[in-house]
Amino acid sequence: MSAVSLSLAVARAAESAARGIAGVADLSAGTIGEFSTYGSGERVSGVRVRTGDDPSVGLRLVVEYGRPLPELVDEVRARVLAEVTPLFGREVPVNLEIVDVTMQAEAERAAAAELGAGPAALTSPPSGATVKAEGGTLTWQS
Repeated sequence: MSAVSLSLAVARAAESAARGIAGVADLSAGTIGEFSTYGSGERVSGVRVRTGDDPSVGLRLVVEYGRPLPELVDEVRARVLAEVTPLFGREVPVNLEIVDVTMQAEAERAAAAELGAGPAALTSPPSGATVKAEGGTLTWQS
């Protein structure tokens, strides 16, 4: 298998594994698609694969608010590793970066109704709110 074919197969497997986990909302390619795997007219966004003597897989995650981040990261890493190890023929490092946190659709609608506003009102904390991070959980306090 060529390096390009291997990269695409690994990227597709990693993407599928990550998207199948509750709490992963999306994968991010970055502003101009720089964090992607390209080849044969195809692009797998949010996954970067390195082949050769020192292979690795990297993913940029957009996660849903509410799930403890250490637990989510451990599950994503384990699932991706299980999918890509057979393709490489050995274990490789799986590097994860959380680039954004989004509200779950149901929680977003409920919070918007409580505020008397549409979902767009929740893209940032309400005016005068304090954002607090504790134990992998983000909360708004107003």
